[in-house]
Amino acid sequence: MASLVNPGQKIRLVGDIYPLPNCEFVYKWIILKGNDIANVDDKGILSISPDAKAGDKITIKTTAVTEDPFIVPKATIVTYLLQ
Repeated sequence: MASLVNPGQKIRLVGDIYPLPNCEFVYKWIILKGNDIANVDDKGILSISPDAKAGDKITIKTTAVTEDPFIVPKATIVTYLLQ
């Protein structure tokens, strides 16, 4: 199920990836679909274009990046639907 969003809206994305043992990591967000109507910055702020139209979709992949090569956490994928 997709989360509903509006054109021009800004959303603070939150990372929720498991398993992550006690190590240093940062979250990275990648737009898989909707690059033409959305942007996400290094701090996880998703900005949706005011020109986006109802029915457009934005799909975001969240991953955690760590310097430990033996830790490979799963990614989370979320879809947003413009209303």
